[in-house]
Amino acid sequence: MKNRINLSFDLSNWATLLLTLLLSLIGILFIYSTTHNSSDSHLFVKQILWLLLATVILLLISNYDYNKLIRFAPILYLILIISLALLTLLGSFFGGARSWFFLKYLAIQPSELGKIITILFMAKLFSELDRPQLYFKDIIKPAILLAIPVALIAIQPDMGTALTYIPIFLGILFVGRLRTRVIIVLIILLVVFVFLAWSFVLKPYQKDRITTFINPEEYKQGSGYQIYQSKIAIGSGGFWGKGYLKGTQSQLKFVPEQHTDFIFSVLAEETGLVGVTITMGLYLALFLSLFNTTLLARDKAGLFIAAGFVSLLSFHFLINVGMVVGLMPTTGIPLPLISYGGSSLLSTYIGIGILINVRSKRFVNI
Repeated sequence: MKNRINLSFDLSNWATLLLTLLLSLIGILFIYSTTHNSSDSHLFVKQILWLLLATVILLLISNYDYNKLIRFAPILYLILIISLALLTLLGSFFGGARSWFFLKYLAIQPSELGKIITILFMAKLFSELDRPQLYFKDIIKPAILLAIPVALIAIQPDMGTALTYIPIFLGILFVGRLRTRVIIVLIILLVVFVFLAWSFVLKPYQKDRITTFINPEEYKQGSGYQIYQSKIAIGSGGFWGKGYLKGTQSQLKFVPEQHTDFIFSVLAEETGLVGVTITMGLYLALFLSLFNTTLLARDKAGLFIAAGFVSLLSFHFLINVGMVVGLMPTTGIPLPLISYGGSSLLSTYIGIGILINVRSKRFVNI
């Protein structure tokens, strides 16, 4: 008989849930701070509703066997591809991209939920390979299947979201013990891909984002405006910050997209180094907790799911924070759990719920 341990007795899982909720509540506080005196003042209420829904789904997912989810991964992948294809015909433009289905009171971004579907699908494909190491032939089929949603998202155009699918694949390859020769070939292919993308794929405004971050002050009235204002906001926060709702850069709307992509700069201005350190500490604790799942997974499928999701979440965090401090180009990648966005919050909670389940199943006899 299988021995199951109830989630309520697993302190590590409750710690993960607590860290997730704390970061989400910080997000709601600063979504309110950035929108309370504008026409978007209702957004923090919507985020609260999304948080309640996401929490319920997390608790349900965390008690649902992830191996059963993986069985449905091919069907979910097909639904994702159909949804992304339909966006080109029925999707609504928002922020310069056709990435959303807008219903009466609901906006859904398939590419966000698609990240979790892709993790499950890739985990299924690689877990079915019975090899101690991965060979080049083993990654061809998964790479092609990954390229399909990436291409459909890139033509929306939403290059930032498309790029977030790549770390999922790389994280799984890393724990799958890719052979050294394959790594060298992949690096060469990556260099070729970057060259071709720069020459034939990227639009002028996307190239501007990449070149501008090197010296945003030179372009502070144009393409470097966002990064320049963000750096001013962060620097003006000092040690203690200017106080909640008292940040001049944020409250006077100098920082654009401040409730989504650049919300970290608002947090830094209003809470200073102290608030940034506390928030970074919460993220670090959460990442370590989730990374621990890769060490505790009972099977390859659980290992690949954990590796894919941790890589995804870490990439989001590093790129967003790097972007707002001027170390990365502007990509439109939100800060996990804190930036406004229902689809992003929901997909993150689903991913964390699955990892909680992976960790819980280590107690189940196989």
